[in-house]
Amino acid sequence: DVPIRAARVRRLLGLLLLQRGRVVSIDRLVDEVWDNDPPDSALAALRVHVSRLRKMLAAAGLDNILVTRPTGYLIEVPEDCVDADRFERAVTSARSLVDAGEDRKAVEVFRTALQLWHGAALTGIATSTYVAGEAARLEDAPLTALEDCIGAEIGSGHARDVLGELEALTVEHPLRERLWSLRMLALYRAGRQAEALDCYQTLRRQLDDELGLEPSPEIARLHQEILAQRVGD
Repeated sequence: DVPIRAARVRRLLGLLLLQRGRVVSIDRLVDEVWDNDPPDSALAALRVHVSRLRKMLAAAGLDNILVTRPTGYLIEVPEDCVDADRFERAVTSARSLVDAGEDRKAVEVFRTALQLWHGAALTGIATSTYVAGEAARLEDAPLTALEDCIGAEIGSGHARDVLGELEALTVEHPLRERLWSLRMLALYRAGRQAEALDCYQTLRRQLDDELGLEPSPEIARLHQEILAQRVGD
C-alpha cells in the first residue's frame, strides 16, 4: 500500500489508470485535475504532481510504468495489475459458462470475481464529469454481475439459497426491476407463488409512487406466467 494524500496526485493517478496503456494529453490532464478551471500555474504544477507520483510508484517497486510522451503521459501496467480488468475478464468467462449451460460453474466464477470489489469505485477523485461517469459505470458492473450470478444460482436449482440475498437487495435497490424479477422467479421456484405475486404488486406501487411508471413488459409477462403457473413454458 502506498498512501497518496495529495488530492490532485490521486486524481492524476486515477485518470491515467482509467486510460491505462493510452497517452492522456497534457491539456486533458490539466482540465480534469483542476475541474476545468485550471490556474495559470497549472502546467508547471502538473509536472510537479507527475514527478511526485513517479517517485511514489518507484518506492512501491513500480519503476518505469509512468511514461512521458511528447503530448502527455501514460501508465503501462500488466494485465493482472488492475482489479477492474480481472473482474471484467472473470465475468465474461462466467457469462460464457451460463451460455454453455454450466450454471453451477458460472456461479463459482461470478462469486470469485465479486470478491475483488471492496468499497466504492474511484473514491475521492470522481469530481469531473468523465470520472464520475466512469465511477457510475464501475459501480453498476458488480451489481449487474451479481444479478447474472443469482440468475445462474436459480438456474442451477438453488432458488431457496438466494431468497435472503434477494430480499436484502430489493430493499437496497427498490426500483431495480431485474432484482425484483429474480426474486419473483426464486420465490416461484421455491414453491411460494403467492409471495412471488406479492412482490410484483410491491414493485408496481413503488414505481408508481416514485416515478409514475408501470413495470416493464418483461416483468409484467413474468407476473402473468407465475399467475398461470407456466414459467419457462
